[in-house]
Amino acid sequence: MLQVGEGTLQLNWPAEGEISGYDVKILNASGDAMVDQTMMSGTGATIDSSYLTPGEVYTLTVTAHAAADESVTASAFLYFAYPAVPAAAPAAEPATEPEPAVEPEPASEPEDTEPEPAAEPVTIGAPVLDVQPNQGSSDMDVGGFTAPVYAVGDGAIQLHWLADGEIAGYNVRILDADGNVMVDQNLSDNGASITSDYLSAGTIYSLNVTAYAAKDNSVTTSATLYFTYVPASDTEPETVEPEHSESEYTEPEDTEPEYTEPEDTEPEDTEPEDTEPEDTEPEDTEPEDTEPEDTEPEVEEPSASYPTDDPKAWSTAITPDFDSEGIKVLQQRLVEWKWLAKDSFREGELDEATVQAIVDFQTVCAENGIELIPCDPADPVIETDTLVLLFNADNLAYANPYA
Repeated sequence: MLQVGEGTLQLNWPAEGEISGYDVKILNASGDAMVDQTMMSGTGATIDSSYLTPGEVYTLTVTAHAAADESVTASAFLYFAYPAVPAAAPAAEPATEPEPAVEPEPASEPEDTEPEPAAEPVTIGAPVLDVQPNQGSSDMDVGGFTAPVYAVGDGAIQLHWLADGEIAGYNVRILDADGNVMVDQNLSDNGASITSDYLSAGTIYSLNVTAYAAKDNSVTTSATLYFTYVPASDTEPETVEPEHSESEYTEPEDTEPEYTEPEDTEPEDTEPEDTEPEDTEPEDTEPEDTEPEDTEPEVEEPSASYPTDDPKAWSTAITPDFDSEGIKVLQQRLVEWKWLAKDSFREGELDEATVQAIVDFQTVCAENGIELIPCDPADPVIETDTLVLLFNADNLAYANPYA
């Protein structure tokens, strides 16, 4: 067990290997959690001894998640205590003897201590929050009080926050209407994105951001923004009304008798002509061989159904036996955003280079708070949540920051 003194305590927990995040808990002697953070990207944090009780033993628990498979974890524990400062009683007795001679003279020493209280207090501004794109806001009941609630639509949703002053970092939490924590991350960035696939229509979600001062992380400010998911309306096909108006123009039926006259001439011409195709029909025995070739449209037709600006077109996970035209469109997007190098892959195949590009893309997304279902290189399956980001309709480019 370690004993710590007064002031700011620095806790560190770096783990070897490729790590996607850490779960960090600090428990008091009663087992109550003073700190409970999941999937932290940092490898350290600080606490102030003013929050500790002298003589009490605390437990630091850290669990590391592997980047390739977050279900693979490793944990470690550390016990520490904040000792009480013993009273300096014996020093008071000899202090009474030299009072008449020496002690009155060092009156100049307190003058040197006066500048110390002149230190300016540490202050930071409250975070300013924003969500884009949104469809405006309306006042709603968010649990006992009224607040503006922003409406967001389908696809990728960008969340932003920024606080004035010298900031060490932010704690970002997203909760549903029942108070269940969906996201709890400590980030140094000023923004992240989520996809509407994880949201339920009509549910009010809260984005809570706490900023920590760089000079003293016990100084914090917080802000909350509320938003709700409103999917695209499917009521547009109400354009049946013009069809009723077109039915009023059925009067031109009077022109039909005009077509009865040429009908008499057609049978005369068709009789001799019918004899000619009869000779050609037996020659065309080949159509029987072309029937099995009808399986080809299964490959050709989907090529037009993979637009790069409509995530709804990518409603099926991609596996090695997926349509080659769809895989080609996926590879073009990965090359465009510099996740996949040109001439390094087999076009139309879910090969090793293409799978590795997807793994790299998902890893960087996880570092920025975007949780995706990981692709296993041993049995590659690219889920639709990853495809929605790669082919979003909001013109958002998730380019490789290390390329």
